[in-house]
Amino acid sequence: MNLVKESKVGDRLYLFPGTYCMECDNCISGHSENCENEHVAKLAGTGGFAQYIAVGGEKIHYGGIYEIPEGVSLEAASLGEPLTSVYACLDNIKVGYPDTLVIIGAGPIGCFMAQLAKVRGAQKVIMIDLNQQRLDMAKEFGVDITVNGSEVDTIEEIKKLTNGKGADKVISATPANITQTQSIHMVKKGGIVVFFGGVPKGSMTELDTNLIHYNNIWIKGHFGASYEQSKAAFQLAINPDFPTEKFITHRLPLKDINKGIELTKSGEAIKVVLLPFEE
Repeated sequence: MNLVKESKVGDRLYLFPGTYCMECDNCISGHSENCENEHVAKLAGTGGFAQYIAVGGEKIHYGGIYEIPEGVSLEAASLGEPLTSVYACLDNIKVGYPDTLVIIGAGPIGCFMAQLAKVRGAQKVIMIDLNQQRLDMAKEFGVDITVNGSEVDTIEEIKKLTNGKGADKVISATPANITQTQSIHMVKKGGIVVFFGGVPKGSMTELDTNLIHYNNIWIKGHFGASYEQSKAAFQLAINPDFPTEKFITHRLPLKDINKGIELTKSGEAIKVVLLPFEE
């Protein structure tokens, strides 16, 4: 569909923020999330937290804009974006049966990961966090076991829960260097560790490279998603069989954005949706 010509005022459209040229080597190889065309990549900067945004024709030309079907709420469709990177991460490392997956970080992204891991067939999902309230909420999203890092040694606890072997896959989904350091001690020999959360710029993570070497541990960084993955994630978000609405714990008018941020930071909220035209 040519959305420039066929869309009209009032149509409900979902805008994926990523923009890729589909002509460079990375795009052609199926990894458009690593698009090398800097000009096209900058077209993604459309902004947010506003009643209106301007989307140029060039951005529309490159795609990533999907129609929201009738019967699907705008709130549910909006979660297609945070779900996209989660979908791509689990897709790239092929989470499935009979995996034991450890997720460090019980925030919104961690909860998305847990729910999707279960959809993909993971046998056991273990969630680690320091916030007990968040851990309690995470149980609603497919988490089998929660571990409070402020109460136990998380590395020893994961070893205990996996009969001393370690998990098949471990995802560090926090902005903390320490969870990256700990993650390689929680994974089994030959397992996969993913650094999903970005840490403070310029900071360094201490890693036991002998452990990585002798245990044949594979470490992957993850950021973004390909066009194919973004579309699949959007379709999942609007699928009635996926509990998208369950992730939305608060709906607030745009003017209460600071309240929404505080609710998320405190752990009281999983996902806050801001309604731009509500008072």
